[in-house]
Amino acid sequence: MLPITAITCLLLSFAIAILVDVPLSRFLLAGVSKENKTSRIDQLSETASERFTQWSLNHTVRNQTTARAWTAGTIALFLCVVFAFTQIPTVFFPETDARDLSINVEMPPTTTLEISQAVADDLGQHLRSKDYFESVIKYVGRRSTLVSSGELQPSQASYLVGFDAVFVPEEQRQFTSFEYVDKLRPQLEAALTSYPGATLVINSQQAAQNEDPIQVEITGNNLSELRRISGDIQLALRQIPGTTDVRDNLGDLQPDLKLIPEREQLDFYGISEEQLAAQARYYSNRHGC
Repeated sequence: MLPITAITCLLLSFAIAILVDVPLSRFLLAGVSKENKTSRIDQLSETASERFTQWSLNHTVRNQTTARAWTAGTIALFLCVVFAFTQIPTVFFPETDARDLSINVEMPPTTTLEISQAVADDLGQHLRSKDYFESVIKYVGRRSTLVSSGELQPSQASYLVGFDAVFVPEEQRQFTSFEYVDKLRPQLEAALTSYPGATLVINSQQAAQNEDPIQVEITGNNLSELRRISGDIQLALRQIPGTTDVRDNLGDLQPDLKLIPEREQLDFYGISEEQLAAQARYYSNRHGC
């Protein structure tokens, strides 16, 4: 978008220069008589040029030493400006002082609603103690959707816990919202140490979009290989200072076993339903289903 914008601005500037300057010159040159071909604008330009020439002769090119000093000073000033420009910090994803905040906790898939309720109660009590929150809404069995993260994950399940949090207005708090989030994240992570396998994700409103600013897409047909590659990438990303909420959208998949018996074959071989169920349990235990 930036090159297209620059080209458009240049074309508009050229069009304005052609369409406006020529008609405007009629008013500036209207008072020029035939005997005197020099307009007032030309006279001002000549006066300014003459004064600048005299100033240069008296100060910048008075002798070789002065000329060298001015040249060296100009080069030094240019280098200082370039160095100062390189020191300007660059922010690719600027933080905004937004009030909406989504806090989601994902537990292992085998987690029951009772355990999720306990997690929600512990974190909810911690969040209610923060005076910079205007309101906090707790969800057990579903995610918070106040701030969308763009994840392709289930929104309702027994192992999900979500919180909708709204900051108090800016004039009623001391710091910006993202500064509070940076302090809140380690506190919630410490509270979740009592629940193995819990994953914390905090989503705040972004300047341009609410989706995660950095997304890595991996495609393939082998789910086990995708999971291995995902683990390697997550490990590499977590080693970068400043990275948070590194995760994938594979989830903790559980293998399922589905049996479709053919009654004619069961009757032919004399296999009862109890024997079939025992074989299914044996297969499930052996293969970890």
